[in-house]
Amino acid sequence: MIKIELDQLKSQTSNTFCMAKFHEATMWLYSGKIASCHHNPFHNTGFSVDTFYNTPEKRRQQQAMLAGEQPDPCNYCWKMEAQGLTSDRYYKSISYLNPLPAENYLDPEFNFKPRVLELAFEKTCNLGCSYCNADFSTQWVNDIKNNGVYVNIVTDSRKHYQRPADSYHSDSADPAVFWRWLDTVIDELDIIRITGGEPMLHEQTFNLIDHVREKNPDIKVAINSNLCQKPVVLERFKQKIKGIKTVSLYTSNESADHVAELLRDGMNYQEWLANIKFMDDAGLDHIFVMTTIGAVCLQNFDKFLMDIIQLRQTMKTPISVNFNFLTYPEFQSFQALDQMSLDSYYEKYQRFFAGILEQLNTHETERYQRLLTLLDRHQDPNQPALAEDLLSFFRQFAQRRTKQLDNIEVIGRLSEK
Repeated sequence: MIKIELDQLKSQTSNTFCMAKFHEATMWLYSGKIASCHHNPFHNTGFSVDTFYNTPEKRRQQQAMLAGEQPDPCNYCWKMEAQGLTSDRYYKSISYLNPLPAENYLDPEFNFKPRVLELAFEKTCNLGCSYCNADFSTQWVNDIKNNGVYVNIVTDSRKHYQRPADSYHSDSADPAVFWRWLDTVIDELDIIRITGGEPMLHEQTFNLIDHVREKNPDIKVAINSNLCQKPVVLERFKQKIKGIKTVSLYTSNESADHVAELLRDGMNYQEWLANIKFMDDAGLDHIFVMTTIGAVCLQNFDKFLMDIIQLRQTMKTPISVNFNFLTYPEFQSFQALDQMSLDSYYEKYQRFFAGILEQLNTHETERYQRLLTLLDRHQDPNQPALAEDLLSFFRQFAQRRTKQLDNIEVIGRLSEK
């Protein structure tokens, strides 16, 4: 969709309209949860084919948007827009081709079908990333079960690490209902993205790839993988995707060397880089590196970007970096940085990007300005409490995961105060 078409559709519906609210979903099938996109908090899937996707909560959020309101679950985008930045609401909406007539969006009973569907079959994962939690990773479940909840953290509004292990149990979606529902929408799907946990460890991932090949091999398949897997696992994936017209790989990282290995516990950074290279002959349409940029990763974010640029120069598969920013838990975000750190990182990355602009692709050039805008700010009023929680968390995290903090810039600066 071009901008003029989106503007016309918004004028016929609402200025707060977002296509993703109607045509996109992330589903965590192991817990029976759904959200309109990965920025939204989740709620329960429906229990029938008719409501599995079109849940009462999803329809409530749609109607709020159509009334010109800003639904709370979409705060990630509203906050971006309040700072004068282009939010993912725009980028997501403009990516959709052939929107429905406005009257369909205004009909509260219309049977909406997803064009983009993200699925997590299990939360089994071999990593325990610092900003993740036991809702999404078995490594985090084991941490809480074996060591108890994290203590002395007061600013974590979502209580990521302060709930006992047994509180993370929830009922999975009925697999029979899911597969029946999937067959009612599969002909109209543009993209299926498989996530987790770590989807290459889930047998249902490979079952889904087989199902897509049989039912609609024109669907664009994407997989979110930490790419911290053995070559035999990666080779199985390479073989399975043969016969699918378009397959993209989304992997995740936002720092380099020891900083990456702290933030993504279980990662070997050099092996991760090697595994990206290993996937170059898989026939992938694209490799995307998804970042979750927070306070700690800024130490080596530049080194990470240079490593990706170097890979891009040696591989035939296109590689892009998507700039996403950590919002929760709040104490790992830029809000935990004091004014001196904000100013220092702003100057560092202003110089850095000025030197590499010619090596960035169009998408990256559009997005890097977000980073500079978010760093060019006044210290958050709640920064002292957030900083205290950042220190408290990482000291506990490092002890539990046998990590060193001596060479982590943010930890060192805050510890000196």
